[in-house]
Amino acid sequence: MRKSWNLVLLLSVLLTIFVSAQEGSLTDSVGINLGMRDFYQVLTEEEKVYLAQNKVVRVCADPSWMPYERISNGIHEGISADYLDLVSGITGFEFQLVPTETWSESLEKGKARECDIFPLVMETPERSLYMNFTTPFVVIPLVIATTMDKPFIADLPDILDQRIGLVKGYAFTELLRTEYPEMAIVEFDTIYDGLAALEKNEIYGFIDNLTTISYEIGDSFTSSIKISGRVNRNWDL
Repeated sequence: MRKSWNLVLLLSVLLTIFVSAQEGSLTDSVGINLGMRDFYQVLTEEEKVYLAQNKVVRVCADPSWMPYERISNGIHEGISADYLDLVSGITGFEFQLVPTETWSESLEKGKARECDIFPLVMETPERSLYMNFTTPFVVIPLVIATTMDKPFIADLPDILDQRIGLVKGYAFTELLRTEYPEMAIVEFDTIYDGLAALEKNEIYGFIDNLTTISYEIGDSFTSSIKISGRVNRNWDL
């Protein structure tokens, strides 16, 4: 059974879906209608034939990005897994996880067409070369974490002379490197690895979204790491 925090955060996602569907924007784009319209009524004939022939949908996910998703003992867990369970209940599709060890490996699987979908992923210029994207249904603030002794960070340019950690292959690793080529970016395989390096003062700060950083701090770094500022951007998933 998944933990109760997962259910609470899932409700926030569903609220976003419900409001969008009420406005008519999401129902037409992805077919999730929460009982308001039959799923197949919003599909073209070509889409119906395709789905009839492809009942198994291969899924690539982030192996370590809780509470949104992770791969634990070969099982897809987290909010995105719950979301796919709901879609499966509506459509009858089977979602089959493609196991990976890192997010970079998941992206490579996507490029190689070894998986069909990513439940949660942000659009970037490089990814647009091999992916199509829905309208975002989860929007999360981007923040920077530091050790407890560091001051408040008002703006990202204030610390461009410092070593800043991000997860390898994440959207903002690509986007910030393009916007701030002078930034000393240090890449890590997971958020936990980055925060562990931050705790040891190997980097000055670590950037990711508010939800996942808060989750990791609460789970493993309560007494040593804090969120010290917000980067003026959102993670649009």
